[in-house]
Formats: sequence, structure tokens, C-alpha cells
Amino acid sequence: ITIPNIGHTALAHAISGGEASIYGAQLSILEELKRITYDQAMKPRIPGALISEEEITEKDVICERGGKSNRHEGTKRYRGMIDRFKPQYQSLTTKTSKTNLSRKIISKIQQNGGRFLKKNDKSQKYFVLSPVETTRKVSQ
Repeated sequence: ITIPNIGHTALAHAISGGEASIYGAQLSILEELKRITYDQAMKPRIPGALISEEEITEKDVICERGGKSNRHEGTKRYRGMIDRFKPQYQSLTTKTSKTNLSRKIISKIQQNGGRFLKKNDKSQKYFVLSPVETTRKVSQ
């Protein structure tokens, strides 16, 4: 590589400008990755297997607002579990430890045969939430 004779000050300025543009490019890439990840997590999925109301069990957790989900046995059991873990969750100081506790709760529900379900507005049937959606729901 041949560096033109432009003087030390000009050369230093050109190099530092290059570092700034590389840093800017890295930030742009990170921001784009965050956006893509967020878009994928929030994108309405086309549910694989739709679940009718008759197929919902007392072990399932219905993730919606309103009386039906509040009266559902699995959702009531889930709310009780959340109430028991709430003091521990609130005492945790790192996001990682809170996420791990949320995953522990999810695991307990799933090991018991439960699923986290949400209604598809178009079909009026239910689908199983993704792991990301489930963790977000339990962590709220």
C-alpha cells in the first residue's frame, strides 16, 4: 500500500475518520440485527397446528384478557404459581436471573403437560406461543 505524502496531521485525521466510519458501520449492523430480531419475534406467525376450544386442557394456560382465561383452571394454576414466585422474581437484580426464573416457571407448566395458548383472531382457534413469546409473557 502506498500512502500519499499528505502530512502527519492530515493522515491522522483521515485515519481517525476511518475509525469513526468503521465504528458507525458496526453500530449500523448491530441496530439492523436488533431490528430484524425484533421484527421476527413480533411478526404474526402463521400457526402450525390450530387448537380448537375442545382441545384445550385444564393444564393449558390461555394468554388473553377476559373472563374465559381468568376462569380457566390452567390459567388460575399459572397465576397462583406466579404469585408464589413473585417475591423471588422481584428480589433478583439481573435480567439473566429473572429470565432463568421465568424459564423455570415455563418448564414446570410444560412438564405437567401444559401449553401457553393464544387465540388466532382470524380463525378463532388457538395456537401454541413460541418460546420467545412464552418467556416474554411469563416475565411481564
